[in-house]
Amino acid sequence: MNKAIIKGRLGADPETKTFQSGASVVEMRIATDDGYFDKKKNERVERTNWHRVKAWGRLGETMAKYLTKGREVLVSGRIEYTKSEGDGGVSYYTDIVADSFEFCGKGQPPDAPDAPDAPNLDDVPF
Repeated sequence: MNKAIIKGRLGADPETKTFQSGASVVEMRIATDDGYFDKKKNERVERTNWHRVKAWGRLGETMAKYLTKGREVLVSGRIEYTKSEGDGGVSYYTDIVADSFEFCGKGQPPDAPDAPDAPNLDDVPF
């Protein structure tokens, strides 16, 4: 099973990319906070982890429309690993490909519909 669930805040507004085929993907970065107790220093240490999230098709369009920087959101999806080769060498990325999301914090925007079902990824060019 490949399942990821995170709850955090958007670090920036979502960015939409549209391909020549007409398919679209929305990319965003979500920060999650956690921490631990450092016994040597006798204090709690907080840290922030950043997650790259992608959402395809209608789900992505809905997320781009209603989510903005700083908004708290719960995202579930699958983990995907990618490799990119460029002038600077090879880079490896870990993304969460969203299949659903929920508004958190202050509540759902009044005009927001329920989150749509997951898109059919068989039709999306990778």
